[in-house]
Amino acid sequence: MENFQVGYPVLEISDLENGEVQVSQGRFLSNGTEDASKPTWIVPIGVLNAGSSESYYELLDGTSGLLSGVNTNSSEWTKLNAYQSGIFRVKYSDSMASKLITAIGKSELGPEDRLSLLSDNFALARASRLSTAKALEVLKAFNQETEYTCILSICACLTELSRLFAQKTDSEEYRGFKRLAEQLLGPIGKAVGWDAKPGESHIQSLLRYGACFILHGWRLCKPNMRPVSDLH
Repeated sequence: MENFQVGYPVLEISDLENGEVQVSQGRFLSNGTEDASKPTWIVPIGVLNAGSSESYYELLDGTSGLLSGVNTNSSEWTKLNAYQSGIFRVKYSDSMASKLITAIGKSELGPEDRLSLLSDNFALARASRLSTAKALEVLKAFNQETEYTCILSICACLTELSRLFAQKTDSEEYRGFKRLAEQLLGPIGKAVGWDAKPGESHIQSLLRYGACFILHGWRLCKPNMRPVSDLH
C-alpha cells in the first residue's frame, strides 16, 4: 500500500444488518471511470456525532473496514470527514445521508461540514457515482442558508444545473428548477436587497452578488428585490 500517490480516495459507506457501518475506498476520478490498479490510502477519518462538538478519528488502512464508533440503528446523524479535515470524498448510505440532510435543515452542522456535504454530493453526481436526484435532495436542505461560503457553493450548483435546461426553458423541469432557485436564494436576496446600505459589511455585498444578481439574471426577481411571493 502506497500513501503518496496521485489523486485522492472516495469512501463509500454501507450499512450492515447489525447496525455496523462498513467503509470501503477507491480512487476518485471526476470522469467516473474506475481505476484498474485499485490503489489504497491510509485515511484518518474524522468522525462527528450529533450533539457533540468534538470529533474523533478512526483509521482506514486497507481496502475496507468497520467504523467502530458508528451505529446506523441510532436515530442520530454522524458526519465523516468532520470539519473537512481530510482530502477525500464521502458517499454515504441512504440512511446516513437522510439524517445528515435533516441536520442541514436544522442548522445542526457547521458551515464547513454543510459545504463539504454539498460539494461531495455534486462531485459524485458529476462523476456518475450518485444520482442527480440524490444530490438535489441535499441541495434542497439549504433553503435557510446565510453563510457566504455555502451561498457561493449553492450558486455554483444552481448555475451548473441551469446549463442542463439551456434549451428547455419551456419545460416543466425548468420551471421546477426556477422554483428551487427561488427557494434557496430568494430569502437571502430579500434580506440583503438590491441596493447597498451604508456601513454594510463586505460579506453582505458579496451575498448580494451571489443572490440578487443571479436571481435577476434568471429573471426570477426584479431589480428592487420584491419578495418572491410578489413575483407571481
